[in-house]
Parts: sequence; structure tokens; C-alpha cells
Amino acid sequence: MKRRQPEASVLLEIPDCRMEAFVTKDREIEFALGWPPDTATMLFKRRALRRFVRLATDILAAPSPDDDPTGARTEIVSTPE
Repeated sequence: MKRRQPEASVLLEIPDCRMEAFVTKDREIEFALGWPPDTATMLFKRRALRRFVRLATDILAAPSPDDDPTGARTEIVSTPE
């Protein structure tokens, strides 16, 4: 299987804001974050969203950087199979 890179590279800082989710006709999952007209949209294939949710769950369960006296960054990586 050919490995595809994301079509866009951006850094989003997402505050506790308005969030919506939709399933498209192509069975992709679309997230809209923020209030129009300043809405950021993310579109996931189902498999990628499952991995993203698993990754988010794992990083939320990781120890807080505040608990590490070395100040080391916690990193968890998920790659396609």
C-alpha cells in the first residue's frame, strides 16, 4: 500500500470552542472547529480517525510533563500498518 502524506501541513491551536462533526457521502468524517467565518475543518478517513482517537486517548493517559522533573516531552507515535 502506498503511504500518503497529509495534503496540508498546519498547526492548529484549538481552544475549548464550538465543535461539530459530520459524516460525508464518501463516509469520511469531517470536524468543524470554531465559529464561522473562522472555522477550521479537518477531514478524516475512518481508519485514520480511529488511529487519531487511539493516539489522543494514549497521550491523555500519559503522565503530565509537570510530573517529570527533567521536563522531558512525552511522545507517542502511531504509524499506518
